[in-house]
Amino acid sequence: MARKPARSIGAFAAMLAAFAAQADPHDAPPVHLGEIVVNGTPLPVPGLGLPLDKVPANVQMLGEDDIAHQATARLTDLLRRNFGSVHITNGQNNPFQPDISFRGFDASPLLGTPEALSIYVDGVRVNEPFGDVVNFDLIPLVAIKQITLISGSNPVYGLNTLGGALSFETKSGFDAEGIAGSAFTGSFGTHSATVQYGDHSGHFGYYVAANHYDSNGWAAHNPSRVNQLFVKGSYRGGGTALDLSFTGANNHLEGNQMLPLSFLDNPDQSYTYPDYFNNQVAFVVLDVRHSFTDTLALVGNLYNRVLDTGGMDSDVSDGFDPAQPVRVDNSPSFNDFNSTHEHGYGGSAQLVASSPIGGHDNRVVVGVSANLGSVNFAQGQQAAKFVHRGSVGIGPIEPRTRLDAHNRYYGLYATDTLSLTDAVALTLSGRYNHAHVELDDQLGTALNGEHNYSRLNPAVGLTWNPAESLTTWLSYDESTRTPTPSELTCADPEAPCSLPNSFLADPPLEQVVAQTWEAGARGRLGELFSWNAVLYRTDLENDLLFISVTGLRGFYKNVPGDRRQGVELGIRGSVDQLTFSANYSYIEATYQSAFTESSPSNSSASDTGLLTVAPGDWMPGIPRHSVKLSAEYAFTSRFSLGADLIARSSIYARGDENNEDNHGQVPGYATVHLDAHYYPAPAWDIFLSVDNLFNRRYANYGQLGENVFANSAKRFDAANAVDTQFRAVGPPRTIWFGFSYSMI
Repeated sequence: MARKPARSIGAFAAMLAAFAAQADPHDAPPVHLGEIVVNGTPLPVPGLGLPLDKVPANVQMLGEDDIAHQATARLTDLLRRNFGSVHITNGQNNPFQPDISFRGFDASPLLGTPEALSIYVDGVRVNEPFGDVVNFDLIPLVAIKQITLISGSNPVYGLNTLGGALSFETKSGFDAEGIAGSAFTGSFGTHSATVQYGDHSGHFGYYVAANHYDSNGWAAHNPSRVNQLFVKGSYRGGGTALDLSFTGANNHLEGNQMLPLSFLDNPDQSYTYPDYFNNQVAFVVLDVRHSFTDTLALVGNLYNRVLDTGGMDSDVSDGFDPAQPVRVDNSPSFNDFNSTHEHGYGGSAQLVASSPIGGHDNRVVVGVSANLGSVNFAQGQQAAKFVHRGSVGIGPIEPRTRLDAHNRYYGLYATDTLSLTDAVALTLSGRYNHAHVELDDQLGTALNGEHNYSRLNPAVGLTWNPAESLTTWLSYDESTRTPTPSELTCADPEAPCSLPNSFLADPPLEQVVAQTWEAGARGRLGELFSWNAVLYRTDLENDLLFISVTGLRGFYKNVPGDRRQGVELGIRGSVDQLTFSANYSYIEATYQSAFTESSPSNSSASDTGLLTVAPGDWMPGIPRHSVKLSAEYAFTSRFSLGADLIARSSIYARGDENNEDNHGQVPGYATVHLDAHYYPAPAWDIFLSVDNLFNRRYANYGQLGENVFANSAKRFDAANAVDTQFRAVGPPRTIWFGFSYSMI
């Protein structure tokens, strides 16, 4: 039996104290104390939001200067390098399609991942209608002004806020006046260029930004092509602010899948291919803010979002009989072709008021939201054979699924922060959610259904500021996530579906409820250092997981309960020409109840492929320990050199939920990132960026499965398939060289 984890985190107190002096959140860009205004709601409300010393949560922020200074074209790289308790896994092995995990809660572009973070762009929730997935490749990094990550299950942020909410605020012609551009080239045929321009005159302003990225990819069959455009027109005057923005993107992304252990001698290869996604989006947002008085404002938005996704996945056929000749009805491989048209639209409105009670400062927000969506999903399957490991079609594409789905998500929420004294503030919040999901099978009736979910989620938080440089807090939050159309149509263990998805059944599923306790402190040491320390626990009821049956086939299932609890420690500061930051995160992620699942590739499974998960077993894919260290030294006013270290402990592979498979855990790793900047003249920056400086071979994710290419020639041989662990291999040393020019 695998050794079970400790039942509490108290045993780690001594170790954490040792780490506190040297390993803490380099993500502390969020700790710009005193100057930051946050309002605890998805819409930023300048001047009427809460100062950070009254926010009972761990708030991490990254501003536009820090974003511009870090030479990267990928939004997810910024999250990985700068935010505490954040790590990425990449089972698809495309740099624009990783899963982002915060405290063990995921936001992913791939169906099959439990989506447990809510994501906002300019106050609009961008978890897509079909599966609540998040397409980070559709968010233009060049146009981002600020990134904010707020911890906990704050119900004000709506559905999917089980572990936290991540918000992106874009630039306008009023705060990004001037012209800027950048370009870089580097390893694996990578080229990237951005341009942006903003201006305003009188009451009107405009801002335009564009990004192009093209790369052959570091491994076989994982190139990326990303094209993004962002345009915003703005009006300011008479207490009114209007912003009308458009985001367009047309991206082609390919992945080379995870590799079995026997393939890791050459991590540049693919297991099977091709696998690709085409994402096209048109996203329009109208943001309205009007101040009636100095103490009362109306904030609202309307949005329309159209997303077209098409893709193809190659996979091994479960029913191939090697004793029979290869033909359409006995094919070793199949190709899944998927197309999804998603139309999301809706809006929100909230009143923000400052209304003293008994001489005590009091801030109130009352709001409503509607997120509506319609989905047209089509999936077809083609019999295929392997040429080497490339899947080549040998038959027509047969329709498997045609599904129309409609979502109606409504919310009514309120939050009130009352200053009980000059040092103590109490925040009470609540949100009522109602979700209606309607499914309409276009090829029959098996998928038809209607589902309704409602719940009132409360939250309470208390902050105490015993000194100007110290804030402490204690909070309790509840939030929910409802089953999505993609989950409701793939919930029958007798009819498992494949991902991206071939749907077969429609049993009911329960909504997930998160309950989070958090206690923390943040503060300053003099004028040069800031720090934070957080202790948290999140319990989930009816957690909704994708239970693997074999490979990518499985079904969605509610499990009675699981828990994430942990510690976050962070410090950042500067001494003369040196700036530095550090963070340490400990996450104990365990199942809290027993359940049975099918995982035939697990060596401990029964003869029928079943295994029992026991309370205390660790959840796959979540590292217990992670450390991020960052330092930059300005040798002169024109030259600086910086380095980041990201280290992570081992994780269990998916399919090893009982922690007993004989392949063991996916090992931990540490990588170093190097940045050098030379400023030859004002507004100019010439930079060199090196990722994985020491060319470390590592894997960031694992899954159990069956290797049908287990012979020495790595050719298809289903009769001698081997159960093994598959791993998502990280990229090798990568070097970029480029320049930027900014008069913004």
